[in-house]
Amino acid sequence: MDFVDFVVPQGWGNDFPQIAASINNQAHAALVPACALAAIVMRESGGRNIYQERMPHDSPDCGYGYCQITYGADRSDPNHPTYNVDGKTYDLFDPSSNLYVAAKGFLAPAITDMLNLRSSLGVGAMPQEILLYAFAAYNAGSYRVSQVIRAAGDPDSITTGGYGAATLAFYHTALAAAGN
Repeated sequence: MDFVDFVVPQGWGNDFPQIAASINNQAHAALVPACALAAIVMRESGGRNIYQERMPHDSPDCGYGYCQITYGADRSDPNHPTYNVDGKTYDLFDPSSNLYVAAKGFLAPAITDMLNLRSSLGVGAMPQEILLYAFAAYNAGSYRVSQVIRAAGDPDSITTGGYGAATLAFYHTALAAAGN
């Protein structure tokens, strides 16, 4: 993992320049790599602050905002879904809030969980880059990914459309744009 500032790669869409500073700020606040958070934004919404496409806005499966937060979202007001983290309530359609919730509430724990799992199982049980597993856990949950890894399976087998590998590819694109 590289903790460099996110620089918008060419071709990543018109919204990214407006949120690049917020991606960096919220990633730094949550102590996660900014390029990893940007990769999630790219994979989840292509850089758009949206309701999940083709999904009823009040559905428990609807994702919200740049990072398409689903699990744990309070949908009581579908126009302003919220999420609680760090003892505070965040509006998932506020760009900075959505990015912070994704970074602090989902990505940081996923990275920690996967590092702890690798430590307990040994590097040989998890030979790929740790962010592959963390991205899979962001999508499918750390517990489910851990179960698959313990059974010597591919964590992307339980994600949406090879989420871990696809998001890792976006991460590497972001790193290259940042000069790493």
